[in-house]
Amino acid sequence: MKDYKNAALQPKERAELLLREMTLDEKMAQLVGVFAIKGYEDRMAPFFKNGIGQISTLEFRACGSMEEIAAWQRQLQTIVMEASRLHIPAVFHMEGLCGPLMQDTTTFPSGVARGSSFDPELERKIGETVSRQEAAFGITQIGRQCEPYGEDPTLAAAMGAAYTHLSMVEAQRAAKNSMAGVKGNGEVSQVSYVPPTWRTTRPNASMTCC
Repeated sequence: MKDYKNAALQPKERAELLLREMTLDEKMAQLVGVFAIKGYEDRMAPFFKNGIGQISTLEFRACGSMEEIAAWQRQLQTIVMEASRLHIPAVFHMEGLCGPLMQDTTTFPSGVARGSSFDPELERKIGETVSRQEAAFGITQIGRQCEPYGEDPTLAAAMGAAYTHLSMVEAQRAAKNSMAGVKGNGEVSQVSYVPPTWRTTRPNASMTCC
């Protein structure tokens, strides 16, 4: 077993050992993202021979249920890991400006509408809800600069800070969910869907527009 697969070592040490194993092409692949399209999974596999950094999950909106979303995320992660030499899991991302683009999740007003509330505490709660729901599927949020709270930099800063207040801590939860079922040796085990507990989990990383 390669040293970087040793679960007894600290994450930082394992990461440094893994970097030594990676070729330049494999390192560069970690800077690349792809847009997943349902029904084209097999065609995506050849692009993952060196691994992949991120997978956009915008098409999760095409799934009819949370169970289907969880199954597709697991399918994509399995394809990524089995197609590459080092079996590095991909990061999954989705927009989260007004809520997850998934079935049975919460949708909120646009950022400019929320900005008119001038209520950072309310925005903090919205950020927690959106990121908590996305984190349940291993998704790390992403925003857009072209959809702001408003033109006032003070308003944008206050609301944006409120929305992302737990980003560094809760990114770990999203990463754990994204890699659920990944064994220490890099293999993928079968994982059954577990309904997300919206009220008891914590939010994942997020980046709002500002």
